[in-house]
Parts: sequence; structure tokens; C-alpha cells
Amino acid sequence: MKFLQKMRKFATLLAVAAILIGLPGIYSLQASADGAVTYAVKYVPGSGEWRYQSNTSSFNDSASHRELYYLRQELKEGDLVVVYNDTANVPALDLGSTRLGNLTVTSSSSVVVIYCGDITDCYLLDGASCSINANIANAYVYDTVLCNFNKNVNELNVYPLDDMTSTIGC
Repeated sequence: MKFLQKMRKFATLLAVAAILIGLPGIYSLQASADGAVTYAVKYVPGSGEWRYQSNTSSFNDSASHRELYYLRQELKEGDLVVVYNDTANVPALDLGSTRLGNLTVTSSSSVVVIYCGDITDCYLLDGASCSINANIANAYVYDTVLCNFNKNVNELNVYPLDDMTSTIGC
């Protein structure tokens, strides 16, 4: 009787060991994280508000676009945002509080006031005119830009075309 109980315990331990060793190879867990998403944001006068398009760095006026409200819900840490504006007198652009991996501001017709979470890399391209309310790790200013950084900038890099013609406030 004792021999039978010992054999049953031994068989149970062997079965547990086989399950613990064999199953991870058969049913391995795999996890994947989505990469950063690029969003193009532009003030659309016809709708009277800022609009965005996903998975693109250029705004296509003829393609469909969504309200900024949904962008604030979609943004995740590390995403990239490219801002366009060819309209005078636009309202402030509020991107929420998510930390952005990259914010790029292109040439604009008027000053764009941008509110967002912290930014890793901020690129201000020739003709950009903006005020940025976020802590920035690295700011890159190209050619002629009018900009005011209203929070901390760790490193500011200026790349003028010929002579220094940008106006930068910190």
C-alpha cells in the first residue's frame, strides 16, 4: 500500500515537471509594442478648428481628418506630431499632457500657441512661428524662425541658413 502511494506521488511529480518544462516551448507568450505613430495636425478654417490625420507626416487637405479631441485620446508616450498652419489668427493648439517623442512645427501664417506634455525632440523649420508651452529635452531651430519656449529647454541647437535671423525667446 505504501509502495503504491509513493509511486502515485512520484508519477504526479513527474507529470508536473513535464508540464512545467514542456508547455513554455509549446505555448510561448509573445508580446509586442506598437511603435511611435506620426500625426499631422492643421488648422482647418472650414471646420473652424484644429484637425489631424494619423500615420502621416504631411497633412492632405483632400483626405478625411478628425477632431483634435480624438487625438488627445489616441496620443501615447513617444508619438510624433507635425504642425501645419496657413491661416491667420488661429486658436491655441492643445495636445494634452502626453510626452511626445517629436514635435515638428512647419512654416506658419501666424503664431501658433502649442500646449503639450514634455517633448524629447522639437524641430522648428524655416518660417515657423510659434510659442511652445512644454519642457523640451532637445530643440532644433532651422533658418528663420520666430519662437518662444515658455518652459525649460535642455539643449538648444540653431542652424541658420546664412546669418542668424531667428528670434528665439526662452
